[in-house]
Amino acid sequence: MRASGPNLLTVVWRASRLSPAVTSAGTLALLAACPMFTSSYFTSDVLARAMLLAVLALSLDLAWGVTGILCLGQSAFFGLGAYAVAILTIRWDSPWAMPAGFLLAIVLPACLAACVGWFVFFGATSTLYVAIVTLALPVLLSAIDLRIAHFTGGLTGLAGVPSFPWNSDIETYYLLLAILVFVTSALLWLVESDLGRLLVAVRDNEQRARFLGYATPAVRLLAFVLSATLAGCAGALYAPYNGFVSYDLLGLTLSTSAIVWVAIGGRGTVAGPLLGAVLVNVLEPTLNRVFPGYWQLILGLVFISVILLFPRGLYGILSAQRRPAAARPIADVAPARQTERSLIIAVKNLQLSFGSLFVLQGIDLSVTTGVLHALIGPNGAGKSTLVNVITGLLRPTAGEVAVNGTSISGSAPDFIARRRILRTFQASNVFETLPIGDNLFLARRGGSWPSPFRHAAALPLPPQAVRVLELSGLKPRLGERAGALGHGERKWLELCMVLAAEPAVIFLDEPTAGLSPGDRLRTGEVLLALVREHGIGLLLIEHDLDFVKSVAERLTVLSNGRVLADGSANEVVSNARVQQVYLGHRPKPAKVDGR
Repeated sequence: MRASGPNLLTVVWRASRLSPAVTSAGTLALLAACPMFTSSYFTSDVLARAMLLAVLALSLDLAWGVTGILCLGQSAFFGLGAYAVAILTIRWDSPWAMPAGFLLAIVLPACLAACVGWFVFFGATSTLYVAIVTLALPVLLSAIDLRIAHFTGGLTGLAGVPSFPWNSDIETYYLLLAILVFVTSALLWLVESDLGRLLVAVRDNEQRARFLGYATPAVRLLAFVLSATLAGCAGALYAPYNGFVSYDLLGLTLSTSAIVWVAIGGRGTVAGPLLGAVLVNVLEPTLNRVFPGYWQLILGLVFISVILLFPRGLYGILSAQRRPAAARPIADVAPARQTERSLIIAVKNLQLSFGSLFVLQGIDLSVTTGVLHALIGPNGAGKSTLVNVITGLLRPTAGEVAVNGTSISGSAPDFIARRRILRTFQASNVFETLPIGDNLFLARRGGSWPSPFRHAAALPLPPQAVRVLELSGLKPRLGERAGALGHGERKWLELCMVLAAEPAVIFLDEPTAGLSPGDRLRTGEVLLALVREHGIGLLLIEHDLDFVKSVAERLTVLSNGRVLADGSANEVVSNARVQQVYLGHRPKPAKVDGR
């Protein structure tokens, strides 16, 4: 009689859509059962090696998939760990050789990653630059290996690495499986923790994270060092397992293979790289035997097909209908933080030039709490550039920006944000792959790092942020992914994120751009309430003069990088020079003798 309920395959398929943990658990359970049904050769040589390389793939996923650091030299850390154990155990006849080798396999990759990371993350570098620098690591270490071949074995490698202190292949297999289970569980926990949300936020939008107060170079450095340490540990296990360490472990081939495993499985998911690494390395010997000489071609075609047709990899196919994330409920409205009664940002003789091009020329301006201050001017006047300089995105050529008399000129954006000076951007700027609630949670912390050991159940927000959430209709949608919102909704979310940090001053770069007339009206009401009820200072960059006149108490006009007029809104709008430059017409000449 045929069963009426769903079969096992359907259950696994539906379960795999729920979370990476279910897919990972299924993969690991299958690995645990394999020795009962496969030959000893397949278990000890194919599956055990696949599990070791899966740890390498997981280490790359932590850097590339979770944090967005494209490391093209992951094999350098893996090979360094393997050589540390091999050299010590072969050259040093001591029971302490193996423990000391494992310790070096942790320390050396971590130190190398820290040095490289400090160089690339704390400079003005792009993702491509990081990739190029890490690409040089395998080349550099390979060259060093050849130069000291008498010590490392060079092209011939090092044979005779002592194995584990037992002779049973099945014990080795389950030891490696236990380590893989631990690594997978730890990474799943980390990714789902509050700190994991920060890592994903930095991957999605490092600029937004930095302008919320997070020291993103330090965040990326931490992830990079952890990734290298994990790769070094995988290499340290590989040396006694294989009994032989070769020059190839440091080369580009292994790094490229790791990237393929992660991409095929689905980067940033933990379950995907685990599945991809195990699957590819299990299939490799079989396909090599069936199609001798064509395995690399087949793998390359599969890689290209997955990238083009399924960018999220195999796990993306399994989780295509995954349910939305559970929302963090809003806790009781948090009391306002104890803050300074007033905050004054003073800009004095500010100048910015790029070679012979002068963008800002002698700007004098002040922004204070409790005042809605609008900044207008024609395109190219320098409005956004001025805000970029004040908030730390650009370094001024001359002049000073001071907060309550203390200079912040040239300070990093995260330092300025922690002084409670925040901003929005002309284009909506949120963490698109994270739920709305997680966007607000990270903004609320004001730059302080969240915990790697917990996932906060509640979302405490100040009253001004809750009010905007209610007005925008986003409050019941906290579990939705921010990237699924429309343009106007993203603008509202970005404003809520800034308000969650309880700022003293906010710089708003064209907050009504692309909004409907109804949304413009609501935006004006919200901005006035923020100033009058909560004492927040606002500097509003706008092109809509009617909107500016309806809300602004003070108005500054820029033209060609200079302050053209500054004063109350009515005074500035009626200024003849402003009408000529900004409004595009000359004032009518006065009548003479009644004519």
